[in-house]
Amino acid sequence: MLAALEDILLWLNKPENNTDENCKTIDYYVCIEIMSEKKIEGLPDDIGNVLFDMGAQLHDTHTSPKIAENFDSTPSQLLERVRKLTRR
Repeated sequence: MLAALEDILLWLNKPENNTDENCKTIDYYVCIEIMSEKKIEGLPDDIGNVLFDMGAQLHDTHTSPKIAENFDSTPSQLLERVRKLTRR
């Protein structure tokens, strides 16, 4: 799971991929396909929290960056959060 999250966030952190459209698409997918289907139930809280923020604040990255930053939910902040989890 962490490897897949890291791969998605590595891709999203490339300048050519870090667009409003891509951030909103990933946010929407996580929100609709993962969170609404309750696929995060049973995951450790720290992983669930990253997924929750990907599906709740990632879409603000370009239109309201202060909001995304406040929730540690910009692509670079999310990547750092995932990397901290993999180093444990």
